[in-house]
Amino acid sequence: ISFEFIMIIRWTFFVLLIVLMTQEDAADKECKELLLVQVLFRHGDRSPLRLYPTDPNPVSIWPGGLGALTKLGKLQLYVLGQQLRYMYKEFLTTNPIEINVNSSEYDRCLESTESFLASFYAPTDEFKFSRNVDWQPLPVHSVPKEIDKDLDTGSFCPTTDAEEKRIINSPDGQAYIAKHKEMFDYLTFYSGTPITDWITAYYLFDTLFVENKYNLTIPVWAHKYWDELQEVYDESYYWWYKSYLMKRLRGGPLMKKLIEIMNEKIDGELPDLKFQIFSTHDDNLALLLEIFDIFPLKLPPYASTLLFELYRGTYNANFVRLLYLNSTEPELGNQTPHILKLHGCEEYCPLEFFTKSAQPFFPVNWEEECGITR
Repeated sequence: ISFEFIMIIRWTFFVLLIVLMTQEDAADKECKELLLVQVLFRHGDRSPLRLYPTDPNPVSIWPGGLGALTKLGKLQLYVLGQQLRYMYKEFLTTNPIEINVNSSEYDRCLESTESFLASFYAPTDEFKFSRNVDWQPLPVHSVPKEIDKDLDTGSFCPTTDAEEKRIINSPDGQAYIAKHKEMFDYLTFYSGTPITDWITAYYLFDTLFVENKYNLTIPVWAHKYWDELQEVYDESYYWWYKSYLMKRLRGGPLMKKLIEIMNEKIDGELPDLKFQIFSTHDDNLALLLEIFDIFPLKLPPYASTLLFELYRGTYNANFVRLLYLNSTEPELGNQTPHILKLHGCEEYCPLEFFTKSAQPFFPVNWEEECGITR
């Protein structure tokens, strides 16, 4: 090999390195103008969804009943509103014309939304209707939970009901159940309710977790398998939404809506919109992370938040940055936003790549794919 050939190779490598560095730097510079933020948060702290037959704690302990937002839950969302207002103080004004709000129809989600908005858009003098009231009414949109394909994974869909049973009865599902059968049988005997899979285990641990958090009576028998039951609880959404079909029909509609809103913003159809807010549940957040295969096998805690930031670059390219707030104590107001990266993408992911990654999960006709006949 001649000296000249070696020099040519070195020079070529040097030029390629410069080009790559320039492209990377250009991408960084393109991600400068924030166009839109879409925020999805789980409701705040709540009472148990259900009690088990031998539960020593009566429902009367919970003033709002079962599945209701607690005072702590209201505080968590109020503080989250303060934190996001601070995070985006240079992007937002005080005019609520720049937000749109959608909520799951569950009371705990609607109340979480109201708590969030009370601090996120506390009125300035221009919008106050009384000097004595530091609050302003803002519209919150919802649809009946039975037909809410975007924000309620319990909406009517026969196809997913059948798929849920198929996963439970699949070889993998049965192997997982067999692995925990001793615990399931034990908990069935003492709780008085059949614990047969990750779904029934989820509801039992949820009740025990909430009651333990509030220093209520926890039966002695519950401690024997506490760690194993919590493990099944944390893994439950992985199994619940394990298949492509479940992700497509339970997470796809919301992901499709997020991207549609981004494109409408880019096309100038939503000139005033800066913040799109969705108030929802932990499984909705988990499903979006599962679609991109970045779910950490840890259920999103109360008030956990996904932020989809849309940027426009100087070269007319559009990028998405994904942030996740998942503190177990959001009421402290010091949550650290974690940057989530899609496989094959950096922090600022081209919208085209982002869309192509999610597109296989978009239902063409959700009602038809769910087996709903009108």
